[in-house]
Amino acid sequence: MRPYAGTSLLNKARKIFNYRLSRARRVIENAFGILVARWRVLQKPIDATPERVENFVLACVALHNYLRQTDSAKYSPSGFADSEDSSGNIKKGLWREEVNKSALQNLGLARPRKPKSSATDTREALAQYFISSDGALSWQTDYVRRTGNE
Repeated sequence: MRPYAGTSLLNKARKIFNYRLSRARRVIENAFGILVARWRVLQKPIDATPERVENFVLACVALHNYLRQTDSAKYSPSGFADSEDSSGNIKKGLWREEVNKSALQNLGLARPRKPKSSATDTREALAQYFISSDGALSWQTDYVRRTGNE
């Protein structure tokens, strides 16, 4: 999903949506980055059938989850994943130093396309949900205000 473009003309709901989307992307990037840093088989193309590759990845994810729950301090020590300070500044995780340059290649920018109306509707529904009493998080408005995005 794409964030709303621009910053100065966005309403509060859209700014909060962009922030929440950014946080979600960072969580996913950290999860994949830690997997690649810890399981070297994921650092290059796997020469196997799609079914076997799926099994390799599922095994890595299962081992990752097990080690995070049982031996997190050794498997993923403090500072290994990206973190955010109270001002919203991002500190890059140490996993980035362990990942080989050939892994997690940047795909570059895609050609701009007009999103389908269903995607636009979903994004708008999520933006409204994130500011509703059911979907709002206690700190999201403070963060947007603190960073000058409100």
